[in-house]
Amino acid sequence: MIELRTASAAIAAPVFVLPGQAENAITLHFGRGASGQATGFNVYPLRAAAGLWSARVETVRKLAGGYDLVSTQTHYRLHGEERQIYREGTLAEFARKPDFVKQRSSSPSDAETLYDPRFYDYPLKWGMAIDLTTCIGCNACVLACNIENNIPIVGKKQVALNREMLWLRIDTHYSGDANRPRYHHQPVPCMHCENAPCEYVCPVETTLHDHEGLNLQVYNRCIGTRYCSNNCH
Repeated sequence: MIELRTASAAIAAPVFVLPGQAENAITLHFGRGASGQATGFNVYPLRAAAGLWSARVETVRKLAGGYDLVSTQTHYRLHGEERQIYREGTLAEFARKPDFVKQRSSSPSDAETLYDPRFYDYPLKWGMAIDLTTCIGCNACVLACNIENNIPIVGKKQVALNREMLWLRIDTHYSGDANRPRYHHQPVPCMHCENAPCEYVCPVETTLHDHEGLNLQVYNRCIGTRYCSNNCH
């Protein structure tokens, strides 16, 4: 916990240390929860009409004690070739070596799978494409998915136990020097896989395939084991 003091006000707030933050700068987020209940920390006292989006902090003081922060992502660092958390390349690299993803793969064969292939008479294929060159990691899609599908909010305590119920998340990884990192945004949605790992572990057959190759969810069967999420991850 720290205290931030300007010429006209002071607030207390927790610190979340992340790579790439500019020297002598602190990022503060507005917003204090929803449903009529104030949560988090109020930074609006530091906001003045003369500077709506920035303020000069006169002193920063460490306070006694701490505050537990929780996040749905627990690891951010990419480890190059040694750990293939996220494979990426430039357009020039792709033009020079179109199969660069396969070249970097540590698997002997990209065709290897634990599941039997599925074949469908239906002529169309379902799918969603994500342009990774334009994603800025804003998480607006995650919010829209939660609201539109009425996904339960499990609360801070359960998120700390890795029991969030998101169908979609945006992981942000960084590589290189922690002071000047390169950021990589990785959207991870439920992609209605043709070989969906969630289907094999659900004890009540909530997840299943239809004749068009779509991965379906029968909500009134779900008993909340989260085996689907574990197997997908």
